[in-house]
Amino acid sequence: MTQLSRETRIIIACAVSLAAIDIYVRFATAPKSVTSSVITAQEFRLSDKNGNIRAVMNTDANGEPGLVMFDRSGTPRLQLDSYETTPSLILMDENGAQRAYYGMSSPTGDGELTFSNANGSDTASLKISGGASQFSLMDGNGDSRAQWRTSTEGVSGTMSCEAMTIRGN
Repeated sequence: MTQLSRETRIIIACAVSLAAIDIYVRFATAPKSVTSSVITAQEFRLSDKNGNIRAVMNTDANGEPGLVMFDRSGTPRLQLDSYETTPSLILMDENGAQRAYYGMSSPTGDGELTFSNANGSDTASLKISGGASQFSLMDGNGDSRAQWRTSTEGVSGTMSCEAMTIRGN
């Protein structure tokens, strides 16, 4: 067998050393996957590939949790929270104004579904309170125009309508 020259042995030793260092650096600096089953934080932010914030999950100053989702222009469009321990879902229009509310109207669990116009006035609502229910229709100013109610006393319902002008084409 031929014996390698001193220079050849040094070159081979350097090449093996550099290859070992390269392999170590690649494995040591590779991103580590998170294997923990619990992540604790005060706020999570979800961003798109351009870095725009699309959703935020956090707790407010009172410790109540909430989630807000944003459209492409950064306007809040959906809010899910438990303000003062009453859970709710709020949908907002392209200007960020509340247009629909679904949730609890009190800590006792009374339910409410309300729709609003662009001016912020309620236009329709369904409320359930203590076994009674109420369905209301309002005009553009939020003034009641028609209501239907039921109660726990077995009254099937009442309807009251105020005078309205109906215009046709």
